[in-house]
Formats: sequence, structure tokens, C-alpha cells
Amino acid sequence: MTDVTYWKSALVITSNIVSRTLSKYPFMKTLGSFINKKSIEARRTVIDQQSVFYVFQLVIKTEYGRLGAENITPVFFKEKKIFIKASGSTWASEIWLNRGHIVKKVNEQLGGEEIIDLAMSQ
Repeated sequence: MTDVTYWKSALVITSNIVSRTLSKYPFMKTLGSFINKKSIEARRTVIDQQSVFYVFQLVIKTEYGRLGAENITPVFFKEKKIFIKASGSTWASEIWLNRGHIVKKVNEQLGGEEIIDLAMSQ
């Protein structure tokens, strides 16, 4: 028996043992399915509104300074959107024009795609 034939037969025997074990004990799972399930569950962490507001205010202060932080305030967070209030039309226009950049910066700070858009509220 050559080495290749030996390893092929060993592989067949091992796969037969694994398939019989999994069919005999259906509650047993492969390690790969366990790891994939855990990584999916880990990604489902919910970020609360206060955390999103804190990061949003940091990004606004970094991008627009103290005046921006005073004039642009988040109101509420729903369905991956931050609803914001601006003290004037100039600030509202500035945020509206740069919302893609702001969303990108907030998501970088949060570590994922937690925000998809900004919306103005009255």
C-alpha cells in the first residue's frame, strides 16, 4: 500500500466515522457551524441611543468645532437614522451637504455600519 492510498483510505474512514456520529447524535454540531453562529450573534449587538449621540457629538465637534457642537444637536435615533436639529438654516444646509461624510465618520468611531443616514427634524 502506498502512502497516498493509505491517506485516502484513512480520510474515507474518518469521514465515515464523523458522518455516523453526527447522524447518531443530531445535537452534535461541527466546530465551523458553531463559530459561524457565534460570530453572527456577536455582530448583532445593539447600540443604544446615548452612545450614538455621544459619538455623533464628538464627530460634529471635530469637524465643526465648538460652534458646530452648540448649534447641531441630535434629537433621537431610530432605524439606523440620527434625527438632528440645527439652530439655523446655514447649519442645516451644512449638515445636509456633508451627511455622507458625517455618517462615515460616525460609523468609523462606532466600528460598524450602525448609521445609514441623517435626517433633519423640527
